[in-house]
Amino acid sequence: MITLQDLTVKLGNFTLDTINLNVNAGEFFILLGPTGAGKTVIIETIAGMIPPTSGTILVNGRDITNSVPERRGIGIVYQDYALFPNLSVVENIRFGLRYIKGRKDKQELWVQTLLQKLGIEEIKDRSVKNLSGGEQQRTALARALAVKPSVLLLDEPLSALDPQFRKEIRTMLQQIHQEFGMTMIMITHDLTDAVELGQRVAIINRGSIEQTGDIAQVFQNPATSFIKTFLQHTAPVAEASC
Repeated sequence: MITLQDLTVKLGNFTLDTINLNVNAGEFFILLGPTGAGKTVIIETIAGMIPPTSGTILVNGRDITNSVPERRGIGIVYQDYALFPNLSVVENIRFGLRYIKGRKDKQELWVQTLLQKLGIEEIKDRSVKNLSGGEQQRTALARALAVKPSVLLLDEPLSALDPQFRKEIRTMLQQIHQEFGMTMIMITHDLTDAVELGQRVAIINRGSIEQTGDIAQVFQNPATSFIKTFLQHTAPVAEASC
């Protein structure tokens, strides 16, 4: 479980204001809201990339508020992949393992398992500069999963993909969630992603949570006029038929 208690973050003129949120263990949770609402600030604070001004972050009952990122057991995947251009696919995937204690043979076996599961074994030695969008996103997912995180944070992982790859990666995220039972929090602007992947959702606006609940319930019964208008203007991304 992830628990945010009275979390506040001040960044210049922006304030993430007194966020209280519970994400259940093994849940696929969605963060929705307009650009600049504070969604990425929330997940980067959970990941340890932004220090909170006040408040507490708990993961499975452990206070990680002041822990360094590599000791939080959290993986993060961005929409632009953030791969290391000078490394190959498999070198990118192995990168985070240097911070993890454990037997190297078991770590390498897990890397090989991820290459197979994510369908990138044949391109493992290729430079990431020569990958398609879908291949880059698969590599970014494998790199995040290599350290066996208890939580996976996804910052609009599908938005930069064309419709074919978007459906492909969405299906892959469903499979990863079902197979590993991993807690996931995903930022998206697309209602199709939210409905097909998520179980519960929080709507963020101007640094505050306006509503939290089951996706169907929130979509059918928006609590504020902002949420109603936001949902009406947040159209699903058109996808090619298969």
